[in-house]
Amino acid sequence: MSQKLKILAVDDDPLVTELIYGFLEADYLVEVAHSGDEGFTKFVASNHDIVMVDLIMPGLDGFGLIKKIQKTGMQTSIIVVSGADLATKKKISRYNVAGILDKPFSRDSLTKVLNKALSSNIE
Repeated sequence: MSQKLKILAVDDDPLVTELIYGFLEADYLVEVAHSGDEGFTKFVASNHDIVMVDLIMPGLDGFGLIKKIQKTGMQTSIIVVSGADLATKKKISRYNVAGILDKPFSRDSLTKVLNKALSSNIE
């Protein structure tokens, strides 16, 4: 049996992390964090295959978290989870992320973005 991929969902809204966890727990090992600092600590402790990051969080925001993760050199794909406007999406494109999941999201949209990120990991 193959090992499940590890996903870290970082969002200060517990409803969002519960939704992601509920949608993905059957097929992935899902861990959640409710701040950028907590997310970075969990990422470093257990390198995740995918990190899903909200942009707007108190303290270390999503952009800061993405920079810190990328500076580690550890291999992971980052998916931004946000209700971002067009200007923010342009800013996101500079961070070399694997995808953007728009809030609010459905199981189908989450699965599509996740599959795209995973297929780009393989290439």
